Amino acid sequence: MKTIMLLNAVFAAACILASLSTSVHAKHVTIVPDVSGSNPLLTNEHINAQASAYVELRMRKVDAGDVVTLRFMGSLSNPKALQKHEYTISYQNKAMVKQFMSQVVLAMPAHTKPQNSTNLIAFLGRYDFGCADGGEIIILTDGIEASEYVDGKALLSGKASLPKPSASTRLKGCTIIFYGIGAGRSDAEFQRLRIQWQQYFDSAGATFKAIAL
Repeated sequence: MKTIMLLNAVFAAACILASLSTSVHAKHVTIVPDVSGSNPLLTNEHINAQASAYVELRMRKVDAGDVVTLRFMGSLSNPKALQKHEYTISYQNKAMVKQFMSQVVLAMPAHTKPQNSTNLIAFLGRYDFGCADGGEIIILTDGIEASEYVDGKALLSGKASLPKPSASTRLKGCTIIFYGIGAGRSDAEFQRLRIQWQQYFDSAGATFKAIAL
């Protein structure tokens, strides 16, 4: 009897430790398709398939307890920008979430109307991405900010620069990945975008990774 009670106590302690471990190491991963008209993700089947495969690969690496969120970014006035799908990963739903995320990206060209502005700065300043716990933001974007803050054509030509992050921007501690930055643009334009966003995220205290296609 004492042996059974001891085993039960050990098992209960192990469960508590496992729960604590999950909460300590849990991360917030946010997937963000850019639905603005300049993004080749919406028109180029090859780029779209690559982006879908990249998202699926990243979803294989999430752990139980991680939070995965899907949001859309483009025009601030478009209802799609308000959509949010969020899941806490478990062993039971991990495969479903992985398939859902990759299929949403794959279906975008057929089911998404391109929007006429790109509000990356406003989007990144509005939400809590779990950066204090090392959150990760994966934005499927060409990186061309075209908004009230900067003209997209001027940004590409080097005649305009991105503003500094506002005081309300909460990106410190996050890793931010721009998948597809500069897609379909000249190398000079790609380099300008990469440098501009690197400076922006350095100022925000975030880690920036640019993935070119």
